[in-house]
Amino acid sequence: MRTRANVLIGALVLLAQLGGSTPGADPIAQIERSVTQPLPQAPALQTTPSPNVWVPDRITPDSVYGGVSVAPGHWDRRLPNGGYYAPPSTSCSSGSGACSTSPAGEYPSPALGIGP
Repeated sequence: MRTRANVLIGALVLLAQLGGSTPGADPIAQIERSVTQPLPQAPALQTTPSPNVWVPDRITPDSVYGGVSVAPGHWDRRLPNGGYYAPPSTSCSSGSGACSTSPAGEYPSPALGIGP
């Protein structure tokens, strides 16, 4: 009789500790809640536009020697006053093979340049 009483008391203590539910219900519910809750979102990154603008190759007709004159692509730096600063650039004519160098300096927008 004593053994049955001990088992009954142990079972009641176990049920009291588990909150009166079946032994596997709470852990499964916790796992389900943890995998179905929305993930925290990362804050949006603050980006600033690059001060550099890519100017593609410029191909212009060479009216003096025939053929075309090719100025290679380069990066221009956008200036606060709205203009652009371009590095020195060398262009060569396919008709004569002669090359000329444009000095570095401030120029209007590359979109206004000659060529395609």
